Amino acid sequence: MAVPMAVNSAAGLWGPYKDLWHTVENAIWKRQPEAAYHLDLVLKKHKPDFISLFKNPAKNVDQRQKVQKASTEGIAIQGQQGMRLLPEQLINEAFILSDLYDIGELAAVELLLAGEHQQPHFPGLRRGLVAILLYWDGKRCIANSLRSLIQSRRGKTWTLELGSVELVSMTTKFTDELMEHELTQKILRLVSQIDVSSEFEKLQRARGLGNEKHRKEV
Repeated sequence: MAVPMAVNSAAGLWGPYKDLWHTVENAIWKRQPEAAYHLDLVLKKHKPDFISLFKNPAKNVDQRQKVQKASTEGIAIQGQQGMRLLPEQLINEAFILSDLYDIGELAAVELLLAGEHQQPHFPGLRRGLVAILLYWDGKRCIANSLRSLIQSRRGKTWTLELGSVELVSMTTKFTDELMEHELTQKILRLVSQIDVSSEFEKLQRARGLGNEKHRKEV
């Protein structure tokens, strides 16, 4: 498997999903006419994410080596020139985050870089703690988007009265296609696997829990 040449400083497990939710929200709940066309493009782009539903990018030996050497050889950041050297502390945090959520090492670096950038919005929280919030916020954005798409379907006993036949047809067709990929079974399986206590225990062991506010946000 080829290793990506550059990491996304907006975090592939957060930024794109936040944009997805904003587009869905604008089209369905805020009913902005111009958002419908954009929604069609975004749904096509994120269809694999809905089909895999919360599946994280896998760990990768090549990625781990790439990140391990980033303190001396640097790493490419999308939209930035040259290579950026990563401090050893960030590299260690990336490996902890990768092990904690069983995600690819580059994805972990992306979350930490995004967490670093978002720190001003979370006073008192370390970069790693913000990265954890962004990880779960990405999941929330996918869940909210999927729920909204299903609610906007052409129903027999309910309707959101969107006023756009094209929009309803689009979301109905899209969710029908997801159903063909066993969406219902995946949702039921994920719900059955939810164990909040276990998640908090993992975070506690990895020192991934901050103050009371951070715990509530997680």
